[in-house]
Amino acid sequence: MPEDGRGLSDIPALDDLIGRTVGSYRVEKLLGKGGMGCVYMGVHPGIGSRVAIKFLHPQFSHDEKIVDRFFNEARAVNVIGTTTSSRSSTWTSPRITGTTS
Repeated sequence: MPEDGRGLSDIPALDDLIGRTVGSYRVEKLLGKGGMGCVYMGVHPGIGSRVAIKFLHPQFSHDEKIVDRFFNEARAVNVIGTTTSSRSSTWTSPRITGTTS
């Protein structure tokens, strides 16, 4: 157990994506993990707008079916987002990067 009394599972793993810039957005924090990838909160440094940024797990980047599903999901979120809010989402994979708005 660490000296601060927390269990090891309470200590977040180092994440090299946090603090990096993807498109126009700075990756701020991990929001969740799933079977296909991880979702982070991104913030536009100039205007402060927030978006969800989803990264496809690298092991799936060469599987065309999964990459297609990943982008189909991004397109679906974009359609829903344009009818319900003005926020955008950024979706990225190790080999392809795209932004929906």
